[in-house]
Amino acid sequence: MSSHRLAADFHALIESRAGSSSRYNHATSICSNDSTPAFFRVALIGHRDELVNRLAAALGRELGWQHVPLQDNPGGSPTDALGVAHAWLAGGGHAIVSCTLSIANSTPGTRLLQGHWPVIHVCEPETDSWESLSGVASHVIQMQEHDWENSLAGAVRLVRTLTTKPEPPLGAGTYYASLTSPELTDAMKTGAEWKPPPNVSSQPLHSAMEIRVDLLASQDPLYVLTQISVVRQFSQGRPLIYTVRTKGQGGDFEDDEAKYFELMILGLKFGCEYVDLECCWSRENRNAYLHLIKEEYPNTRVIASYHAVQQPLSMCSDFEIESLFHECASAPEGLVVDIVKVVAAASDVQCSIRMHQIALKAQQALPEYVASIVAICTQAPGRLSRALNVMLGPTPVAHPVLEAAAPGQLSAIEIEQIRSTLGLESNPFSEKASSPLALGRKPSFSQ
Repeated sequence: MSSHRLAADFHALIESRAGSSSRYNHATSICSNDSTPAFFRVALIGHRDELVNRLAAALGRELGWQHVPLQDNPGGSPTDALGVAHAWLAGGGHAIVSCTLSIANSTPGTRLLQGHWPVIHVCEPETDSWESLSGVASHVIQMQEHDWENSLAGAVRLVRTLTTKPEPPLGAGTYYASLTSPELTDAMKTGAEWKPPPNVSSQPLHSAMEIRVDLLASQDPLYVLTQISVVRQFSQGRPLIYTVRTKGQGGDFEDDEAKYFELMILGLKFGCEYVDLECCWSRENRNAYLHLIKEEYPNTRVIASYHAVQQPLSMCSDFEIESLFHECASAPEGLVVDIVKVVAAASDVQCSIRMHQIALKAQQALPEYVASIVAICTQAPGRLSRALNVMLGPTPVAHPVLEAAAPGQLSAIEIEQIRSTLGLESNPFSEKASSPLALGRKPSFSQ
């Protein structure tokens, strides 16, 4: 698929929604003064009606919403069932609406659901294909009946993410842990006797969890969905950052623009709160992706990133690096990126100081919609930049039991140790009680 064809597909999808009734606009057609929808009708579909109804009923109980099961009437026609479905989906009050597969697969049912938002495909691991209903569902969630309680917790969290106003973007003084394992189950849980991993239970400074999709054992959609489901269930409400880092940007995914964006769309469909959008790709496709977020996934935050790691910072001019901040921040009118991230390779400690100074200058001229920035350097001499970045925006940090996502990446404790050693506040933006140093835990560079 060429980049031009990819952009055309994005625009075709967007126009097909907006041409009649954009999904999100449908949901927000009855809004309060602050543009927050007054109510939501969350539709569930799937290949097994019994599972869909069970989940819908459970969600209704957990959320305190009405559960409306829509089933074919044996004594009536499909048109009768669709008429009832249309009435419920357009009605008032919060509700979880479960639709049978026959309704979802019928031509008028498909048309009805394509105009609604959100529509969640309830998928089962290994026995289900998420793609079969991809033309109808706006989102996908995986349920495991043998682990119902945890799966339900993940489903409740997804619905709340979709139907409540998103939290402000990650800002200065926050940390997000990079999950770099090919298989994340062991990093997040160990069975029935599971306990929260150290980065969740003992380091409350971690504000989000980054899933490095390019480092997973497989980028098959169902495998990616399984990994996201595990992290969502056990991250104790922390938002998920969906990242596909390509080889040219210092990652492991192939440098193929079409395949990159195909994989990035999964981050939206699978309900991650943040997506990391690489800005090395064409503006046409990046803008199309931002349009897609606005039209279909408006609660998703965007981290626009550029990793200039193929040559040391010492070989780049200040103007070249500063221009990367502005390139990442660029967006057509009406579209936004929330966080700008620029990464360079450090050859000496001076590179860390220089990177921070460039970021401070660039920050003054960025659009108002950019909430915060990330300006760090890789390699051991770049560690200082990570300590300085605490003052600018969220800082990616190493998971205590996994490999670092990049050379020179540190844990939150190590970063605060550096700041303390330099005579700086460990983290002036965090509550004293939540700081590892304030809690009396001795930080260690070997941790």
